[in-house]
Amino acid sequence: MVKRTCPLCGKTWFSCAEQDPWNCQNCGFLLTPDMNENPEERDAENQHDGVPQSFL
Repeated sequence: MVKRTCPLCGKTWFSCAEQDPWNCQNCGFLLTPDMNENPEERDAENQHDGVPQSFL
């Protein structure tokens, strides 16, 4: 799964077609493979260590 954000309208799109260009379904801008982002990396940065503060 890959994420691309349209630089024209700012909408975020997800697809499994990592090597193919796609068009933004909002404004039609061509989103190319060099715009790929890994959505899991961003989610991992925002996750906590899993230990609630009450247990520390």
